[in-house]
Amino acid sequence: MLEVLELPLEAVLAAILPLVGITGDIALGGAEAVFGPVLIATILLPYMVAPPLVQQIRAEVAQGV
Repeated sequence: MLEVLELPLEAVLAAILPLVGITGDIALGGAEAVFGPVLIATILLPYMVAPPLVQQIRAEVAQGV
């Protein structure tokens, strides 16, 4: 049962709909390479930077600078 849960969505789509699956696999593969690290960095960065700097950045964004 665990093996079924670990099956990637792109592989299932490629097996069911070969043309759409392969195209989607290429598109999602490129998107994962870009959006994954950006999303993780966006979530983790405020916790990795000194709190006064985070407050300063948030204040500047609120002012529209």
